[in-house]
Amino acid sequence: MKNNPSEAFSGGKQTLSSENMTVAVIDIGSTAIRMEVAQINQQGKITVLESLKQTVSLGKDSFTKSIIEKKTIEECVKALKIFRNVIDAYKIELNRIHAFATSAVWEAYNRKTFLERIYIATGIRVKAMDETEANRLFYFSIQPALKNEKSLSLGHALFMEVGGGTTQLIYLIKGKPVFSRAYRFGSFRIREILEYLKAPDTRFRSLIENQITRITEDILSRTGVRGETTLVLMGGDARFAAAQLAAGKKNSHFVRLSLPRLEKLTEMILSESVDQLVKKFHLAYSDAEILGPTLFTYVRIARTLKIKKIGVIETTIRDGVLWKIEAKKNWMEKFREEILSSVKNLGKKYDTDFKHTEYTARICVRIFSLLANEHGLGKHHELILTIAALLHDIGMFVSNSSHHKHSMYLILNSDLFGLDTTDIQLIALIARYHRKALPDIKHEEYAKLNYENQIIVSKLASLLRIADALDCSHNQRLSRLGIDLENNQLIITTDRTDDISLEEFTLKKKANLFEQVYGMSVLLRKGKASQV
Repeated sequence: MKNNPSEAFSGGKQTLSSENMTVAVIDIGSTAIRMEVAQINQQGKITVLESLKQTVSLGKDSFTKSIIEKKTIEECVKALKIFRNVIDAYKIELNRIHAFATSAVWEAYNRKTFLERIYIATGIRVKAMDETEANRLFYFSIQPALKNEKSLSLGHALFMEVGGGTTQLIYLIKGKPVFSRAYRFGSFRIREILEYLKAPDTRFRSLIENQITRITEDILSRTGVRGETTLVLMGGDARFAAAQLAAGKKNSHFVRLSLPRLEKLTEMILSESVDQLVKKFHLAYSDAEILGPTLFTYVRIARTLKIKKIGVIETTIRDGVLWKIEAKKNWMEKFREEILSSVKNLGKKYDTDFKHTEYTARICVRIFSLLANEHGLGKHHELILTIAALLHDIGMFVSNSSHHKHSMYLILNSDLFGLDTTDIQLIALIARYHRKALPDIKHEEYAKLNYENQIIVSKLASLLRIADALDCSHNQRLSRLGIDLENNQLIITTDRTDDISLEEFTLKKKANLFEQVYGMSVLLRKGKASQV
């Protein structure tokens, strides 16, 4: 590009600590492969040392043929070998290489072949991101903007990036995620459809308009986004627009744009041929191809949603990966409130009895804490257990019969904010085993887990079965409970003086998994107890 997109933003190197971790983040996208080498010091400050880009049109194969051609695979191998030489020069360990691929790889039928070829040729393990993981990284990538620009963290903000194959979107109110989605719509995909249909460029507007109508209707139905919302644009095309329209603003991390001026720039871009754009702005051909459709999409989204305030941030999804690395294992605790808010919204959707599920969740956490030495799990899995407890009965929305299986299905097919695929699988299976059959390798979803995660399911599902049994009447009769370990027994004490035979019977029936996993029996007795 003629103008460096980052010229409209603050930059500058941070002072490096003498103790730091060097990492490499690789993004295999629809039109290019990009890598950032960065150092993270002991205070968590991230300094990008080097940024590299190699143009490879994966989307040209994937979005029209649903496969990645052998020639394209070898182009990727060649690019990644170059990156690997840089990685080795920085002496970065293999476990510090974080490589991911977006929709162009995820949607390809030969995804597995592609990933294996990359690994064999370069030693780099690439993770093909599904929609859930992409949503999570997208949220991570906007954290610096929320921290630095108070107007975004205190008001309504719609963050959006139109990529080559996917449009990523997240809507926040006062910094809290309300709605997030990845749409299978991108500028490169539109270009390839036109080429495949041998249609003139003039038809791309009608194609985009149809897709935008679908997207905006979905956004409005789920969020009711209002005019005072700020539309925050991300990605190289948005940074290009910022560089053209706000060239003098070098010290701002957040650049505000005028919608009329953005619209005028877009029309100028669309009036030029791809060859003219390459020559005029010194763009890569693949960048020039998608620039017009991308900017047109942003303008039409803003117009359709009646949004007047527009801004651009420099952040990329690679920054989201770096932020995730810096956050280490604490990210779930940092976003616990947002995650649980998403969980409760899902529960409301399926008319969950929250009095029952919150009761069982509290008991689960108490037993989990008591058995810390036995199960050896940490805060991450405590939250996984809590979520499973909150959602274990959502299958009743479908049918009371086999509702545990319906719960598993609904959880597996729901978009829970901040959780990756493995987290969701664990939650779904813990909920599935809160009643009836015990975990069995013959069960399809359970068999998909590795051995370690199968054990985690058993450890946590056994606790949920006990908690659920203690509220088998769903009226929280045992409101005060003591929970202790005595003589290799889990002792649960209630101060109720009336009949508790139903709870005793249910607990005896459902404690079998706990006894198998922890090697101790469970006893419910009357006596002095504390609040649940």
